[in-house]
Amino acid sequence: MNLEQVLARTHAQQKLRLLFDCYAQAADETGVLVKDQLPMRQLASLMGDITLFELTDDDQIIYRLAGQNILDRMGIPLQGRDMLDFVHPDNHAYMLYAHKMVLRRCCGYLMIFEATYSSGNIRRIEALRLPMRAHEGAKLNGFLGFNIHREIVGIGDLDNTPEILLTGESEFSSFFDLGRGVPSAHEESSEDMKALYHRAVFGTPPQSGTAPGQICT
Repeated sequence: MNLEQVLARTHAQQKLRLLFDCYAQAADETGVLVKDQLPMRQLASLMGDITLFELTDDDQIIYRLAGQNILDRMGIPLQGRDMLDFVHPDNHAYMLYAHKMVLRRCCGYLMIFEATYSSGNIRRIEALRLPMRAHEGAKLNGFLGFNIHREIVGIGDLDNTPEILLTGESEFSSFFDLGRGVPSAHEESSEDMKALYHRAVFGTPPQSGTAPGQICT
């Protein structure tokens, strides 16, 4: 999947074109976004729907910044919280795997899914993840996220609606090319990717597997 295919699928083409342009302006020689190089004035109109995350050594995906639109929808403070706290437990392993693959391959990731809020509203969401460093030469362990909240598609059971967002079944998800390629079917089924997925599920790599290598540095 390339950027034009992402734009063809989204309901917010103009916003994503601006986001991708700003990403390209702030990218280093490896093609990865450098946070302190972001053109903030150009991004101003998008900031309400932007999130910044950090992947920690103990496999948490920590909110470092969340835009006001996201905070308003969630209804709770997010800074310092683990994003996986807001993901259905059945989806934890793949969500962690997908984020690690974004860093490993320096690619983007697009998800379209339904989310239930504490209001009871069920909305269709488009969410992107892009790889990010804090500053030039820093460890590659961050993400720029952008959420496009689309139409309300239903109302949940108010007696059982979670206090916080839980993602449901994914309607669509795909890695997309930022100039360094995307994981191939062979790579996703390779031994090191099996090890990465196994670690996401069970906490440790299988004894017969190999540790996942870092392609994008």
